[in-house]
This record gives sequence, C-alpha cells and structure tokens, in this order.
Amino acid sequence: MIAPDNIKKIIESLRTQDNRSTDQPVFCVQEREFLITEQGHHDTIQWFKWSHGECNRVSDRLEKALDKREISSKAIPEGYQKFHLKENWRHVQSFFTEAGAKEFITADGHNHGELRIYAGGSFRNFEFRAIRDFLLGLEHGND
Repeated sequence: MIAPDNIKKIIESLRTQDNRSTDQPVFCVQEREFLITEQGHHDTIQWFKWSHGECNRVSDRLEKALDKREISSKAIPEGYQKFHLKENWRHVQSFFTEAGAKEFITADGHNHGELRIYAGGSFRNFEFRAIRDFLLGLEHGND
C-alpha cells in the first residue's frame, strides 16, 4: 500500500520534528481565556465597560484613572466594573505534528483569540500511540 502524499508529509514530520523533550507528544492548539473568579484566586484584575449588551476591557490609561477614583472612594461612572480574572488555556484541536498545529493556526487563527501550541504527553493514550507507531513503521509510505 502506498501512502498518499499528505500522509507521507505527516510521517516525515514525525521522524524529524522537535518533540520538545516529550515522548510521543500530542501537539495541542490552545486558546487563552479569562474566567471571572473570586478575589484571592485570580491572576489579574481588570476593568471593563458594559455598553449595549457588550463588555469590553478598558484602556490601560482609563484603568489607572478608575483605580485612582476607587482608592479615593469617588463614585465609579455607571457601566464600569472591576473583575478578578483567572487565566485558562482551553483546548481547541490536537495534532500529530507541530507543523499540523501551525497550519491550523494559519488557516483558522482569525476565528480565535490568542493561541499557543502546547506539547502534551500521550502516556496511556493507547489509540494515539498505536496510530503514531503504525505511521512511523511505514517505510517511505509503503508497508
């Protein structure tokens, strides 16, 4: 059986890519998101403005001005609210190769916020490892 060109490309990447010191990595594209949390369980605090049903982060300059008003106990203008936020990286897609993850970001990154590629392990992921080992066992696309 002769492997199609796209499979040959995956096999070559599996053989030559940097595995980031991870045995049989799964390359995961993740999207950064912030979750509203309680004070003391946060990574950052940010001001937002509610307007017409949307909530948008304010500029750094306006944030400083709002902080000064809050410290001096002056009234905060209507529609502004401070949130305690926890950073989270949400899984979007998984790939056999880092090249595949980069291709996804190029093709679909415009539909997401901040993205990163994370090399996760595949320990005890018997299905993934079996397919990966099968691909690596193909000699130049032939079995």
